[in-house]
Amino acid sequence: MNKNIRWAAGVIIVAAISGVLFTKNNDGDVSKVRTLQVMMKDDVMTMNPIMTTDIYSSQAQDQVYEGLYRYKGNKVVPAMAEKIVKPSQNGTVYTFKIRDNAKWSNGDKVTAQDFVTAIRATADPKTKSQASADAISIMKNYDSVHVGAMTPDKLGVKAIDSHTVQITLTQATPSFDKLATAIIPVNTKNYAKWGNKYGTASEYMVTNGAYQMNGWTGTNSSFMFTKNSNYWSAKRVQIEKVKVRVIKTPMTAANEFKNKHLDIAQLSDEYIKTYKNTKYYHATPQAVVRGIYFNETSDKTNNQHLRQAFGYLIDREAITSNVMNDGSMPQSNAVPKGIMTNPITGADFTKDAGTQFKVDKKKSTI
Repeated sequence: MNKNIRWAAGVIIVAAISGVLFTKNNDGDVSKVRTLQVMMKDDVMTMNPIMTTDIYSSQAQDQVYEGLYRYKGNKVVPAMAEKIVKPSQNGTVYTFKIRDNAKWSNGDKVTAQDFVTAIRATADPKTKSQASADAISIMKNYDSVHVGAMTPDKLGVKAIDSHTVQITLTQATPSFDKLATAIIPVNTKNYAKWGNKYGTASEYMVTNGAYQMNGWTGTNSSFMFTKNSNYWSAKRVQIEKVKVRVIKTPMTAANEFKNKHLDIAQLSDEYIKTYKNTKYYHATPQAVVRGIYFNETSDKTNNQHLRQAFGYLIDREAITSNVMNDGSMPQSNAVPKGIMTNPITGADFTKDAGTQFKVDKKKSTI
């Protein structure tokens, strides 16, 4: 998955969310299931990685697209790139070799230009992309390109040959390996052919990941992920088909699981007590935080000291244990546990950052 985290300045972080799932299949071994029935909690808005802003589109795209690198657990491993690259020129230049057996679902080879096309389009103000630019905003000349002062070809990315893409950063960025998991290519030929239609429906998609997306019209609430036989690591993909339905009502999700129309369903808070002590219940941490938002346009609440006071008054342990009671964990800073680690020591970011807020009535006085 893409582990992007977004938060607002005027928010008091309260809890790291635990996505609660309950599962069932005939023999307990998901790897033997040929058609898996799953749900999403909301609609997919786009399958164009250049235009993605919402979490559900990102979740769907994780199944069908692959970037330069990908995550294997918490570890970054090669994906479209042959290996993890060591940067040159004081940590600013990365030269990636694209796998020779990397192909799109239509049989086209994945090329260096496919990455260049996607990166330049995301930065180009004419595209009007609102997708997260974390991975490309640190590339050379990004700011000038993004405001239209420079043309996209001046951005710090180029195809040296059909299988070599070179990225130049404005400065050394040790976390770039993690950011590179979010650099997703587009099929240059079809992107030019389809234009704004690219990724708006299954018929306007080609994929380079483990699955293809079938039966999605751009507005419907059910579709299928089918194994992409052209995926470079297709032999490791054991589940042939994944039937996906958008189910927004928790009661419907619970009933569909009970009636064996879903193999995996996501529970909401009110259903957790019913299933928590069953063999089907599993709590899976997610990179999501909840908080209390303040209106920063109001003179009364746009006050840093007021927000800090609330931060010292909120008992996060009591809220997660007694109010939410859904497996969520108390959160003392903006980054959930298990997302970022110290590249030298391997320590979790939350350990290095320490506890930023805990109940302290004296400090809450303003």
